[in-house]
Amino acid sequence: MLKKLLALFIISLSGAASQAQNIERLNVFSYNVNDGMLQSTIHNIQVDGNNFFWISFPNGIQKFDGNSFQNIPTDKNFPDDKFVTFFRTSTGDILLSHELGVTKYNHNTNKLTLLTSFKNRQDVPATFLGEWDGKVVLYMETGQVISIHLNQGTVKYNTNNKLPEYHTSNPLGKLIVANRPWKEQVTFCIYDTLYQYDLKREIVITKHYFNEDALLYLTPISQNEVFFSNSGDSSFRKFNLNTGEISVIHSLLNLKNTGRSLLIFNKEGSSYLSHNGALFSVDSNLKIKTQIVNFKNKSVGGYSSIAKMIIDNFGNLYIATINDGIRRVMRHNFPIKYYNNNVEGKNHILYILPEKENNRILTGATSYGLAMYDTSQQLIRELKHLPNTKNELLVNTIINIGRERSLFFVNGSRTAFLTNSDFSQVTPIPISGKSKEITSRYFSNILFQNSNSAIVQSEGVIFKVNFSPLEIKGYKFSNSYIMSGIFVNHHIIFHEGDSLVFLNPENLQVIKKTYLPNTGFVRCYVKASEKEFFVGSNKGIFKIDTSGHVLKHIDKSNGLPDECIYAMLIDSKNNLWCSSNKGIFRIGKDNSIFTLTKEDGLQENEFNTNVAVKTKDGEMFFGGVNGVSSFFPSQLNKAPENIKIFILNIAVNNQHLKTDTAVWNLSKIELKYNENQLAFDFIASGNSTPGQYVHQYMLKGVDNAWIQNDRIRTIRYNLQPGKYTLELYASYIFNKNAKPLKELVIIIHPPFWQTWWFLIISALSLIGLLVIIINRYNAAKFREKLNILNQEKKLQNERERISHDLHDNIGAFAHTILFKANSLEEGNEKKVNRDSLEDMKFAARDILLSLRETIWAFKSEKFSINACIIRIRNFIQPLSRYYPKIKFQLTDDNQSTHQLPHQDALNLVRIIQEVVTNAIKHAAPTNIKITSKIIADKWIISITDNGSGFDLNTIKKGNGLDNIKRRAAHSNFNIEYHSSAEEGTKVEIIVTFPNP
Repeated sequence: MLKKLLALFIISLSGAASQAQNIERLNVFSYNVNDGMLQSTIHNIQVDGNNFFWISFPNGIQKFDGNSFQNIPTDKNFPDDKFVTFFRTSTGDILLSHELGVTKYNHNTNKLTLLTSFKNRQDVPATFLGEWDGKVVLYMETGQVISIHLNQGTVKYNTNNKLPEYHTSNPLGKLIVANRPWKEQVTFCIYDTLYQYDLKREIVITKHYFNEDALLYLTPISQNEVFFSNSGDSSFRKFNLNTGEISVIHSLLNLKNTGRSLLIFNKEGSSYLSHNGALFSVDSNLKIKTQIVNFKNKSVGGYSSIAKMIIDNFGNLYIATINDGIRRVMRHNFPIKYYNNNVEGKNHILYILPEKENNRILTGATSYGLAMYDTSQQLIRELKHLPNTKNELLVNTIINIGRERSLFFVNGSRTAFLTNSDFSQVTPIPISGKSKEITSRYFSNILFQNSNSAIVQSEGVIFKVNFSPLEIKGYKFSNSYIMSGIFVNHHIIFHEGDSLVFLNPENLQVIKKTYLPNTGFVRCYVKASEKEFFVGSNKGIFKIDTSGHVLKHIDKSNGLPDECIYAMLIDSKNNLWCSSNKGIFRIGKDNSIFTLTKEDGLQENEFNTNVAVKTKDGEMFFGGVNGVSSFFPSQLNKAPENIKIFILNIAVNNQHLKTDTAVWNLSKIELKYNENQLAFDFIASGNSTPGQYVHQYMLKGVDNAWIQNDRIRTIRYNLQPGKYTLELYASYIFNKNAKPLKELVIIIHPPFWQTWWFLIISALSLIGLLVIIINRYNAAKFREKLNILNQEKKLQNERERISHDLHDNIGAFAHTILFKANSLEEGNEKKVNRDSLEDMKFAARDILLSLRETIWAFKSEKFSINACIIRIRNFIQPLSRYYPKIKFQLTDDNQSTHQLPHQDALNLVRIIQEVVTNAIKHAAPTNIKITSKIIADKWIISITDNGSGFDLNTIKKGNGLDNIKRRAAHSNFNIEYHSSAEEGTKVEIIVTFPNP
């Protein structure tokens, strides 16, 4: 069967090998665009000194930390990111060759630096030839060779060597460089010539005619010999640089079809060869030792050819495929076996029966019946359906009844079936029973078995099997949904409703019930001792004694990765092993949790109910949705690793912390009191992938115990001022007593008002303030008396001001009325009387207006320009009624927010009233216009009339000009007069606002 499988495998690889090879199963991780890659077409790959993986694409580059992909943006130090070629220096830094120059990535500082830039964009990035004594040599498309001295930062252009140009437009001009130098010498091929170049002396040593079309690969095997391959030949060949002879390596593979072949050597001497999608380990003579496949027995490259291979810092392989992303092949794996028939969706295992003494493992599955594997995990035989039927079998129980015979039960059937060692004979065995509902159910398991008989539980049905003579009797004991049961202390125990039910196995009568609620259904049981057993449920694990008393409940609060427990086994050291929806985990006697997942080689993370068995030699078998996983618990203890913790990012208030070095090199950060919202991303780097480690952290000063960081999430804290230490750790198990692998001291400085010096100053200031208060208290009464006197004085001044204002305005107007009244008594002429009455009207109106404006000015401390305009408008509007022959206009389009003190506002309104009144009385105008505008910080109000005008130098006193002048001076207004007999009079009031 092994040869058959290998034959199928070889056919899938287009005839990769003509003979079977030993198979080495390794953990292979696949990454593509669904995992964050830019695209599936890969140009170049490399690994830096931190074991971070670099990938170049036609449209950019990325860095992969083992968990997530990070895009590297272009900037002044990395101006172009298309078709970039990588080179790892001896210090672990990465050089990036692009069409605009060469950039260096420092893996210690996490910084990019432009080492050299080209005057003109290159059609093809310069190709790295190699490094020697701190000097990296590159071949440019012009045929020039340049050398970059990494320590000095200098660039030298070597024009002594006459090498050909190469361009992407000429397929024959493709430059192929050997994947490594041999000491100081590097070999490369361009056009039809093979060159040997001395990196130390920077000269061409030898060149040979080399007419090899479609060359794919070069690698040196000695100073004068190189291996090479091309796409037109399926074998590797050897070229002698001294003689120019070519010889075929026949010890490789006898390949029938052409394909893509690559070869890589690592420092330890082990080498890897690929052909199309297949991967092989070879010795120094290219003799194949093993064929490497993944845990699912599939080729490493899948359906895509392998284009590039490199080895990381831990001996693992990174592989770039032609069009299906990358692969990471892990050299350090747990010894976990995998049983699977390679048919998609046909490995949903319901039962496992190991018969290692007969070198066979039997499995029952849904839709695929009975399968037989040997202990090397090769599928030997299958029984997919019963004889003379085409119905697929669902085998849920298998019993070894001796003489290599097996009895198996089929879901939904009232018949069991007996088969021989090679499945060539299948005999139906009827099941007797009174009830028509006695059939085999989906969930079944063996409760008890000895050399003569067995008891099988199938949900609510019990089957009692007698081996000699072979007969089966069925008994229905419950109508409930029961997934499993256990035979302990001569009792059958199962869970029904919210209780554990104890049955007498002889008559199946209920002996007692004990209350066990909140299980969410019980899936499995395992015996811990003669007095104790474990119950696995959808709500974790219950430890129970044989009386039904719950001794312990274990759930996620105790560190379980999942509470849905499918099956349980106990190893020789009394550790409890549980299958779940998140892999298999071990609960140690010290309550430590060790977890296995599909990344460690399990069939999948999801397993099936009550499908687990332990053999006499201690090997454990667990069945799941995609096959069977088996292992020896004692072999799962990996040797200690040199795991390194990298802090990938520190965010402060949702902003990346800016540092002069890489954040993973920081040992302390100091922040301000308001820079206290912190987030950290960290990852473990070692022999395995980050996802295979349990990451944990603890912030001293906040956390009292280690916290497990599931799925490597960002950890966040909101901190008060103080000193903290972030401790980080990773291993294969959660370690509550772990010693940190990485520490970061965090200091949050308090605000100045919480510092010691501020508190001392504040205390002294408080004492001084008390002294001042006491001293001032004694003077308070005296100041109070002075304040009273000052208030009285201010009140007196205000009274005098109001008195003057009323005297100047209302008094003058009242005197006018009195004078005119006397004139009326003495005069007889009608015209004089009419004039006097008119004057008295004016005086009376002015008295009311003056009182109104005075009251308005007292209502507020300040008035806006708009409020002043409203008062002016209220003054102007009635005049149109009194003087219909005069046209009054007021224009204002200001949107200013400036304000005037109440006295200035009153003075401004009074001045405008005085000017308008004088025009009406003395100038006989037909048009009076008031305009308001703001220019910069000045408010200009113009009053223009078309009356008779006047001469400011000869005008008589008593026309209100003195009042205008006095009010303007009091409020710092500028008044400008423009008057003539021909044009009338224009008065401008200029109000200057203070700077804000």
